[in-house]
Amino acid sequence: MTASPLDIRVQDIDHCGIIAGICDEMNLVEQINRLLGTHPQEIISAG
Repeated sequence: MTASPLDIRVQDIDHCGIIAGICDEMNLVEQINRLLGTHPQEIISAG
């Protein structure tokens, strides 16, 4: 069976939002920053 271009559907599921929500629930950024520490001159933290 060969699919024609009319049979193919592309769908964006936006999984990045799901991953970001899980990272927020885990407090992942805070954990990374706590383990690595911060520097007073950094603009963006490692977390």
